[in-house]
Amino acid sequence: MKHSNILLVTFLNFVCVSHAQQAIGILNSNDVHCNVSSTGDLFNTFNDATLPGFEVPGGSGLKTIYAGNLWVGGITFNQTLKLAAEQFQANGADWFCGPLTTDGSASTTAQTQLDYNQVWMANAPDVAMHQLYYDLLNSGQSTETVFPNGYIIPQWMTQWPAHGDISMNQSFYLAPFFDYNINGVYDVENGDYPLFCGEHCAYFIFNDKGGIHTESGAEAIGLEVHGMMFTTHEAQNEAFEKTVFVKYKIINRGTQTLIDSFIGIWLDLDIGNPSDDYVATDVQNGAVIALNGDALDEESFGSSGYGSDLPSQAMMLLQGPFQDADNFDNPLTTTIIHVADSIGVPYEHCGIGYGDGIIDNEQMGLRRTIYYNNNSNSINGTPISSQDYFNYLRGIWKNGQQLSYSGDGTAIDSIPSRFVYPGESDPLMWGTQGEVVQSWSELNAGNLPGDRRMIMSSGPFTIEPGETNYFDVAFVFARESDDGIDDNVGETLEENMNQVRQYFNGYLLECNQNDNSNGITQNNLLNEISIFPNPVTSILNVEFANRSNKARLQFYDVTGHFIMSTNISSNSSTIDVASLTPGFYSVRVLWEGRSEMIKLVKK
Repeated sequence: MKHSNILLVTFLNFVCVSHAQQAIGILNSNDVHCNVSSTGDLFNTFNDATLPGFEVPGGSGLKTIYAGNLWVGGITFNQTLKLAAEQFQANGADWFCGPLTTDGSASTTAQTQLDYNQVWMANAPDVAMHQLYYDLLNSGQSTETVFPNGYIIPQWMTQWPAHGDISMNQSFYLAPFFDYNINGVYDVENGDYPLFCGEHCAYFIFNDKGGIHTESGAEAIGLEVHGMMFTTHEAQNEAFEKTVFVKYKIINRGTQTLIDSFIGIWLDLDIGNPSDDYVATDVQNGAVIALNGDALDEESFGSSGYGSDLPSQAMMLLQGPFQDADNFDNPLTTTIIHVADSIGVPYEHCGIGYGDGIIDNEQMGLRRTIYYNNNSNSINGTPISSQDYFNYLRGIWKNGQQLSYSGDGTAIDSIPSRFVYPGESDPLMWGTQGEVVQSWSELNAGNLPGDRRMIMSSGPFTIEPGETNYFDVAFVFARESDDGIDDNVGETLEENMNQVRQYFNGYLLECNQNDNSNGITQNNLLNEISIFPNPVTSILNVEFANRSNKARLQFYDVTGHFIMSTNISSNSSTIDVASLTPGFYSVRVLWEGRSEMIKLVKK
């Protein structure tokens, strides 16, 4: 059953630094129900059973992820560790609400944190109606046929955090928007509208300088993070109905350079019952995976469990930080020699921009994975000190010991590994630097299932003052037909991941990146695409002036309901729209990270 409604729960009477009443955005979209907080906490219900966490199928009460969070850390030139990393906020917090100043102090105030203790919920149908209204209005046409009762701008669009307070040294441009009248100011009453990814989106802004890092104990960096959790609608497509994307735009507002830096996601992956899980790495697909460690997921902690119809839950790294510049187009290679020298990557899903003829545009994919257990073990137990957190982020044990390719990964005399439990997903032996090894999984290691936490990360790289980096992930769900437990990724999950990555690379890769330094976008896509005839009776022609990547068209009716979508795979294509009911439609064009709405009349 599909769910397309979106709810927002906010608590605006408390300062965000207390973390007692942070705002929660609830995304009830497609067949996943999940939530995110104003400080970037993914899926954490903070002991509130009414929140969904990461519930799939939506409304089932069954969950595959308990919580997740962004981790970022690095070393200054004077060897000081700076890091922001949270688990459950049981010991405090490292992340806080709102933007930072741009004057180098990377500071904030209690009032700013209060003002930004929000999660902004956006949706494409509202934007489609907004643009249709202003297109009609500004073209001199009557709006009464489509809007007989007039048009009221949705409240969420009027509250979009497009601008910071320049009197407080904040960036004037924050959340991106389409500048309809090209005046540089977000003016929704004159046709401007928010820009975001996907069909339904939760937007949040947070930082690591709003207070002392009481969770990790590390010194703050000065990061301002803009996050988007979103879903995209593909009719009757199981892969997308149960997938959630999260995009991070990470800005260093401080003045210090960090070397040996890593960015990662920490996850408490729980397949229903949290005490009987296995975890794995799919190196070629750039993903970490959780699955049930036995043939039955029992009832526990108020959950009925998935029973014998066992699922698997993946988190894919779709786009990582920029690799340090070396004045070279690093290759995509099939030889381990280049990998050992850190010149290239062996799998196309483990990086972007490799071997494309462009110098220094490479963005890392998956570089490290590791797990830890929910206990006090001094090697692979829960992190306590800031160095523990940073070691896990770098893919080594909390005591500084290398992850080893055997057993539970803690052996001292075994081959070092970059990835934990890769099974057969690393045939080039990238994770062991070319050292030939056999398949390694929790199952063939003879491990007992348990309550695992995982960290996947990219690095090392350098974070410069004022620099912006990106980190994008997708949470992909599947149930396998055989419900078996083995060393390999199930065929259904692998197919779902492939579809999600292809869609991301085709339509979402540059979403929220191609906005200029002012955070705005002007109308340039319409200069490159023609859709005709308009009005149309049966056959719609679509032509691009210059197009190297495929595009996608999504159709909405006048109420904002999604009607259909189609891929455009050539510069000149036709679409049969004869079955559409006569009337007004909005056509959303997705191409090279850009999104544009076009009004269409069906006769």
